[in-house]
Amino acid sequence: VEGDRVLLYGPNGGGKSTLIHAVALILGAALGVRAHDENVISEGDFRDDTYVRFEDFDVFEVRGRQLWWRGRAYPVAGLLKAAEFSLWHITESHFAIYGRVPQCLGTPIEGAPSAAGYSYSDLRVLCPAAAEAVRLPLFEVYYDVADVGEEEERWMPLSRLSYGQRRAIVLLAALKLGDYVLVENLEVGLHPDLLELVLDGVAASRGKVIAETHSAVAVKLAMARRVQAYYVDGSSRPIDTLDIGQFPREASVYSSLI
Repeated sequence: VEGDRVLLYGPNGGGKSTLIHAVALILGAALGVRAHDENVISEGDFRDDTYVRFEDFDVFEVRGRQLWWRGRAYPVAGLLKAAEFSLWHITESHFAIYGRVPQCLGTPIEGAPSAAGYSYSDLRVLCPAAAEAVRLPLFEVYYDVADVGEEEERWMPLSRLSYGQRRAIVLLAALKLGDYVLVENLEVGLHPDLLELVLDGVAASRGKVIAETHSAVAVKLAMARRVQAYYVDGSSRPIDTLDIGQFPREASVYSSLI
């Protein structure tokens, strides 16, 4: 899979989450953190040489069970520090931020800590850059840590936002501030208007984005924004045309309604 902005589509068990966790393992090793779920993928799952290639950045390769970056080899197993960047890993239930976000002095967004990261149930925006990144006409975000200026009274408290809006806040901030953004189940909690906003963020992001979805609508919106889509089912292949046959789950539902 190649490209700076990638959307993965396919059936359950096809390998979309495994691919994302493989990327998290490689980037986490380069960053010096454990950013993947070992229940999904472990270091031992690398049986063959593999690589993660982004169009305008470095190539992280795995050869002989070693991580190669800029001509140097590092062991994949264990934590090491080979690079400096920010990695955002976002699932349907929690999110985690690794590395340094240069626009922020501290953690840009945080929630109630869980074993896997931060949850969406108690969300705070700590960084002015993150607050501005998600301040959109659809919902204005209340910045509850520092003074936001003259328009403070117009901002909506986070406690009044829905789960989907809170998740959109994290996604939009990640796409604005993150160097690498990994998203599982992109469409979860997002109404079509929010999904469009998030995919606008994907298309405009200066970071490297890999997201997975079960929604053919998300694929359609992403491809209209020149996001590279792949069909993943044991292997991966680019989606070049939107043939309904490529979306068997939706096709079966639609055909039952016609």
